[in-house]
Amino acid sequence: FGTISRMTTEQWWLTGYLALACTVFDFGLQMWAARRSTGARIALLLGTEPLWALLIGIGLAAEPVTVIGMVGATMILVGSHWGRLVDARFGRERETAPHRIGAGP
Repeated sequence: FGTISRMTTEQWWLTGYLALACTVFDFGLQMWAARRSTGARIALLLGTEPLWALLIGIGLAAEPVTVIGMVGATMILVGSHWGRLVDARFGRERETAPHRIGAGP
């Protein structure tokens, strides 16, 4: 907590900007996009967020690539591929099923 007490006014403004731009705006944009996609696609997208964090960490912060990290990344990719297969299989069934009134797009 000692670092927080030494923050300048400019650093507080930048922290506030990051909180709004990277959290509030991103959450709103994500919810807007989620309404225009399927639940399975959104789940796959959100499920791969740790991979994006890994790639950005490696690329920007020179984070080390470890065996456990690669195992985790592989598990996420396998699960995402499996989810795509399930969505493709059952997505065709949903397209031919009658739509409920008021169910949305």
